[in-house]
Amino acid sequence: MTTYLGVGAVQVQTWITRTVSRLALLRGASIALSEHTDHQAVDAWLKVQGYRSRTAPDAGNVDGVVALAMADDEMATLPGALLTHLHRQLPGVQWEAWTANGTSYLDAYRRQAAGGGLAEFRLLPAVPELGIVRRCGSCGSEPAIQQETIGGDAEWLGADCLARLTSWRRAQSQDRAVAATLPGAQDWASIPGRWPTDLGTLAAKGGLPADGGGRTAVGRKDSRSHLALIAADGNGIGRLFERIAEANLPELRRNAVAELTEATREAVVAAARAFCADPEYKVVIPHYVGGDDVLLSVSAAAAWQVAAELGRQFERLAWRLRQHVPDGRVVPEELTAAIDDVGIGIGIVFAPRAHPVADAVPVSHRALAAAKALTAGGRSAIGWLDITYGAGADDLHAIELDKALADLRPDNRPDVFGLGPSARGALGVIVRGRTEGLAERVAEWSRRTGNPLTSLPAELPGLLSRARWWPNVSDDEEDRS
Repeated sequence: MTTYLGVGAVQVQTWITRTVSRLALLRGASIALSEHTDHQAVDAWLKVQGYRSRTAPDAGNVDGVVALAMADDEMATLPGALLTHLHRQLPGVQWEAWTANGTSYLDAYRRQAAGGGLAEFRLLPAVPELGIVRRCGSCGSEPAIQQETIGGDAEWLGADCLARLTSWRRAQSQDRAVAATLPGAQDWASIPGRWPTDLGTLAAKGGLPADGGGRTAVGRKDSRSHLALIAADGNGIGRLFERIAEANLPELRRNAVAELTEATREAVVAAARAFCADPEYKVVIPHYVGGDDVLLSVSAAAAWQVAAELGRQFERLAWRLRQHVPDGRVVPEELTAAIDDVGIGIGIVFAPRAHPVADAVPVSHRALAAAKALTAGGRSAIGWLDITYGAGADDLHAIELDKALADLRPDNRPDVFGLGPSARGALGVIVRGRTEGLAERVAEWSRRTGNPLTSLPAELPGLLSRARWWPNVSDDEEDRS
């Protein structure tokens, strides 16, 4: 058996988004995490330091995660040395690590999760006593050490934000050959369009063709002044990997983590391309895409299409995994069920473009939790919260992914989405009133206004909420209220 070392960034989405919505540093954090935990970069560091241990190919190449197959005589010193190295590169990140024996990385991971690991480690970022010391002008949580110019503004930055800025500048390098070799560069380069210069540009122009055409939302004339944050997480992935680790299918075990990582990345790209194949600016900004975890900023008007396509594409993971099962091989029923049950939970929060991304992260995870609760972590689902002006900030809703995909078809649009703004507003007043006699009151309104409805009364709150940002409805529809 081999001894494996697993190292992972903790609360990575919170760390990435802690800057004050300055896009260069948000993107810089994502780039830096990918850059410094990339297998090639870690192997280069190991070689320079004289270690014989190397990254484990069967652990995949996941942003924010490092997995090593260790040489026996390096077990005592290597974990601490690697954590110290990663801390120097990314001073604001919290790291956790473990060691365990196993016949493969997945086997060692399973043993560790079951309490059979050898050791555990944790490295916390320093908590400085700031006092009257100048604070970092971006994150406000570390001492400022250097003044830099970002987007024409002079700003004092701390060590962690400087690391973000350095990675972002490297990615903007005029030397295309250098920029193209950065980890993740090829993934996001295939998302069509230029990078937005700021979040306002993403809201206003993300995913739109250069001629200014493109889709807007059903219920918002100002839909291009808002953003959405999408958080996603696979359903049943832990159970799936346990079954793979137990099965006698070496090829599947070797490739499972890599397939998960690639399936998630490709799903993000496919979702962006499906919204618009040739936009002026990219429709999404990937803040974090690692394993089955996703955090994206997207123009609010594009959120539903991007989220639904992300889910549809992620579900192709099941097909990808089956390609590593030899023809005619008997597969354990539990593994077959685990592959068949692959799904994803998706949470969306709609917010004004000036709303801090860091504040939107926990809200997006509330929506994600609602999606997972709807299907008990089984079938794919989407939860959402709308915290824009005039929306019910506590109105948490969720629907299954198949329902969202069906409703996005032009021939299957729910009748509520065809109502004009005044009609939807009047119906909303009725729905938000007392629940007694709701069906009768909706039926009476329908008769009086000439707006026939087939949707059930219990569905109306979620439908009206979705209508605020639902795409592909023409602006000249008749408004009978």
